[in-house]
Amino acid sequence: MSSNETHLIPAEVNGGPAAVRTGGEPVMSVWTAPPAETRPVGIGPYLHSFRRHWFLCTALGLIAAAIAGVATWFGYGYRYEAAAYLRVSMRQEQILPNTRAYVDLINEYEVFKNTQQQLVRSRFVLNNALKNPEVRALQLEKRERDPVGWLAEELIVRYPGRAEIMEVAMRSRNGKEAATLVQAVVDAYLQDIVNVESRQRRERLNDLDRVFNEKEGEVRQVRTALKALAEDLGTSDRETITLKQQIAMQQYAEYQRQLMQAQFELRRTKGELDAQVALLEAVNDQEISDYEIDSLARNDPVARDLQTELAWRRMDMAYIDSHTAENQKARYASKYKTDFDSLRSQLAEVYDSIREGLKAMRRSEITKEIQKLEAQFAGLVEFEKRLANEVEVKRQEAERLSTSSIDLEMMRNQITQLENTLKQVHEERERLRVEQRAAPRVTPLQGAEEPKDEYMPSIRYLLVTLASLAAFCLPVGLVIWGDSRVRKINSVEEVSQQLAGRAPLIGALPIVPGRVLRRLGGPTGGKQSAWAERLTAAVDSVAARVMRVAASDNVRVVLTTSAAGGEGSTTTATQLAASLARNGRRTVLIDGNLRRPVLHRLFGVEDAPGVCEWLRGEASLDQIARETEADGLTVIPAGRLDRQSLAALAKGSIGELFAQLRNDYEMIVIDGAAVLPVADTRLISQHVDMVILAVFRDVSQSPKVQSACEILDAFGARRLETVVMAPAGER
Repeated sequence: MSSNETHLIPAEVNGGPAAVRTGGEPVMSVWTAPPAETRPVGIGPYLHSFRRHWFLCTALGLIAAAIAGVATWFGYGYRYEAAAYLRVSMRQEQILPNTRAYVDLINEYEVFKNTQQQLVRSRFVLNNALKNPEVRALQLEKRERDPVGWLAEELIVRYPGRAEIMEVAMRSRNGKEAATLVQAVVDAYLQDIVNVESRQRRERLNDLDRVFNEKEGEVRQVRTALKALAEDLGTSDRETITLKQQIAMQQYAEYQRQLMQAQFELRRTKGELDAQVALLEAVNDQEISDYEIDSLARNDPVARDLQTELAWRRMDMAYIDSHTAENQKARYASKYKTDFDSLRSQLAEVYDSIREGLKAMRRSEITKEIQKLEAQFAGLVEFEKRLANEVEVKRQEAERLSTSSIDLEMMRNQITQLENTLKQVHEERERLRVEQRAAPRVTPLQGAEEPKDEYMPSIRYLLVTLASLAAFCLPVGLVIWGDSRVRKINSVEEVSQQLAGRAPLIGALPIVPGRVLRRLGGPTGGKQSAWAERLTAAVDSVAARVMRVAASDNVRVVLTTSAAGGEGSTTTATQLAASLARNGRRTVLIDGNLRRPVLHRLFGVEDAPGVCEWLRGEASLDQIARETEADGLTVIPAGRLDRQSLAALAKGSIGELFAQLRNDYEMIVIDGAAVLPVADTRLISQHVDMVILAVFRDVSQSPKVQSACEILDAFGARRLETVVMAPAGER
């Protein structure tokens, strides 16, 4: 085959991951989702999801819409509405002129309308309505577990047009039944609420008459008691009573002060009396000093003479002691000593007499003082009693005036309150008497009649339309929502924007139908020829970019891979290798998908020996290389994988294979496995010059593609480019 002849090689997508590793080799890698990113805003992603699944969405939507429409049409059924009308007046018919503000009337009327609306639907009224013989004949208790609750839900009570008209209505498939129930409810409402209110007003009027008479009697009783109290106080004037009360309080305070003073004097006198009695008892035990006795003895003549004699005897004894011979001293001394002792004895007796006289004098003085204090104490006791009586009298008088003034004021307030209550009762009684003569605020206008025409048939069509539309949108929305969550690649432009700074886009390959792709290796013609031209042009464009980079940056080893299996990696590798060979480059295509090899089937060569055998050292480069029908293109199959081959791959032995191939070939293209499922491609990416990441529109998922780029960057891939598989014409 000439080098200028176009030669297209059928491609087959990569399979899924191989078995999980059983040894220490990096056979398998578990992909984890990257951190959550901001989801694209706008309707574009959802339109792409609908484009991918429009047939499924349309089919499911039409089926669901048909089912929902039929179910709604037959489930809704014909419905009739029976209604009765009552007049609800804004105000009671007035006999006397009404002076109330219009705003107050509006507010009261709103409350009144709402009250009547709730009363119509009350269980009391509905229970009585169900007791109606015509309603009993309907046998609602057999159809409904809670007839009252059911009737409350079905009953419609409203005020159409904010008029003074209350409409009581009910919708049912049985028009006669609806009319019977509505009329029974209206009759029960009129009988049990409206008429009962009239009877209640009459009973209230009778109660007001009784209360008015009772309050009049109470007013008379309080007035009589007030008059008697005023006569007892001598006046009914508030200021005079206050002045009397102040005078009584001042007198009470003065007597209280005098009583406290008398009690103080009484306690003081009692203390002095007790002290004198104690002093009298202690007189005999008291010691009288020699100074006091000497002072009294100087005034006593006997004591004074005895003291003089004693002084002379001392002088005589001193003279004898100094002038008498020693042999005569004893005779004279004995005589004078006897006289001296006698005088001293007499003087001591005189002193004792003086001491007893002094004690007797003291007892006499204390006794007189005690008698004086006892008389004073008795007088104070009597004075205290009189003051205590006066204080009690003044206290009672002050309390009586205080209590009486309070009672007087309370009676006046009580009379005022009773008169106000009496006035209110009188006004309410007169108002009720006037209302009794007026017509009731609620009167019947029209009874319920059996309806002849269906109630608003357009609702049925509207419900069917809405149900069908909702049923159509539900599966469509679920399918679109489920598809948009995985964030598939929607366009070439999206890949260019998302990976611009990390993996620039170098081209887009058209998605060729499988039946056409399988025949591209044979004779071409018609549509097949058109597809071949499109694919060739796109692949040649990518190859031109690769060759331009190869010339400038010495890129010779190119690895094609994808984020996951089935995203066009094998198609990209085979078509790129064929295009490089057509352009005169000696090219070798290596099957780097060691777990699920496919190139040997595409090119019709033996699967072994191959890369795995070379890694194990069982085959040489010449033994594993296979020539193909395309000029300048050689294929190296994957071989048969085992644990030893994976261990050699992990150690970087694949780099030696690439080094040897650089000597014999200008371009080396490796069809690698997917990046995320296994680690093989990550290890190979460390020894290549360029990595081309294949992205399949509507198949590849954006988070996985970005994760694959991050992994390749982490493993040191030197140059990362992107090729997109997209429909022909999309750029």
